[in-house]
Amino acid sequence: MPGIIGIMHSGTSGHHDAHLNALKIGLAWAGQPYSGLTPHGPFYANDNRQTLHTIAGNLAAVPNIQVIIAGGGTASAMEAMNATNTISIVYTSVAFSARPAQNMTGICARTSELDRDRLRYLHAVRGSSPVGVLTNSSRPNFSNEWATLQAAANSLNVRLQQQDVTAAANIHSAFNSFQPGQPVLVTADPLFNNNRPMVITAAGNRNTPAIYQWREFAQDGGLMSYGPSLTYAYELAGNYAGQILNGAQPNSLNPVTLQTLELVINLRTANDLNNALGGFQIPPGVLAQANDIIWAP
Repeated sequence: MPGIIGIMHSGTSGHHDAHLNALKIGLAWAGQPYSGLTPHGPFYANDNRQTLHTIAGNLAAVPNIQVIIAGGGTASAMEAMNATNTISIVYTSVAFSARPAQNMTGICARTSELDRDRLRYLHAVRGSSPVGVLTNSSRPNFSNEWATLQAAANSLNVRLQQQDVTAAANIHSAFNSFQPGQPVLVTADPLFNNNRPMVITAAGNRNTPAIYQWREFAQDGGLMSYGPSLTYAYELAGNYAGQILNGAQPNSLNPVTLQTLELVINLRTANDLNNALGGFQIPPGVLAQANDIIWAP
C-alpha cells in the first residue's frame, strides 16, 4: 500500500505552490517520492480558523492515513493536534519549539520573536518616528509578543503606531492610516504571508519602507525581510514526514528550530522609494549585513 498523507494549510490556494514543491523535495530526501504516495490535499483554509478546523477533522477521519502535514503556522498545527492524538503530525513553521504532543513534531521557524530585530533594522534604515506596526491580535500569545516589541521600541526611543488587522479585507485601509514614507513593520503572522501580494501592493501604494518576515516578501517587491528560510522549513518538514512513512515515530524526531537567519534587501524597491520620497537610501552598514541583495536593473 502506498504511503497515505494529508496536507492542510491555513493559507490560500495558489500562494504557496513553492512551499508545496519544497515539501515534495523533503519527502524525496527520505526516499518517499510524492508520485508514489496517496495524498489527501493540499487543502487550504483561506485564513479561516473554522475551515481549518474542519479540514483537520476531515483528514483525521481518512482511513489508514499515516501523516498529516500542517502548514501555514501555529494555528494549523494546533488544529491538527486537536483533531487526533494517534495520527502522526508534522508542522512546517510554528512559533514554538517545545513538543506539544507525542504524535507531533516539526519545524519551528522563529517567527514573532524576531520582530524586535526587524524593528532595529527598520530603524537603522528609516530612523523616523512613529514607526507603523501591522499586527494581528488574534494570534496566540499576542500580548507577550507586543510587550516584547514595545520594550524594543523603548530602547530605540521610538514610538509605535499600531494598526491591528484580523482580516485580509482590512489590509489596504490599515496601510492608508500611515503617512506616505512612514516606516512600517509588518509583524510575523500567517495572515500577512497568506496575503503577501495584497500587503506588498498596499505598502507600495503608500510608498512605505517596510520590513517583513520571509524573503518571499522582498523577492515579490517588498523592501526588506529578515528571518529564516521558509522554503527550507518546508523541505525539512517533508523529510520528517518521509521518515515517519519509513517507520520512524514522531517522538524520535526532535523538533528543529531554524538557526540560520537572512537579511534580504530589494534595491529595486529602494530605488523606487528614493524616486517617490527623495533622499531615501539603504545605509552602507545595513547593506553590508545583507545575505542577499535584489539589485536594481
